[in-house]
Amino acid sequence: MPVDPPQQPQTEECRPPRTVHDLVARQAARRPEATAVIAGERRTSYRELLALATRISGLLPDAPWGRTGICLGRDERTVAAFLGVWRAGRSCVALDPALPASRLAHMVREAEIGEVRSTRPAW
Repeated sequence: MPVDPPQQPQTEECRPPRTVHDLVARQAARRPEATAVIAGERRTSYRELLALATRISGLLPDAPWGRTGICLGRDERTVAAFLGVWRAGRSCVALDPALPASRLAHMVREAEIGEVRSTRPAW
């Protein structure tokens, strides 16, 4: 009976990433000053994006697997918010800040969102 040759242990660099935030962290380690997000005239590096995502992750309550609403404009903060929430082991629900407050409140109730990250005043 043939025997497979022993497998070499994979280094972190060789292992396939398991999550989007793993991919971003790996890219930040390889090329920290490379542009990760372009929003209008602003460019955000992988280092900056990862730092912001890490800060956001640390602000989330200790309730893994909860839902977090993200109600931000289309810029690097939104990308960082998604990465930070995923890094904390939670799921995200995108909320459009242009919607009326009553519609957003309905969406939050229906999706059973535990908290919302937003620059917009509470509705």
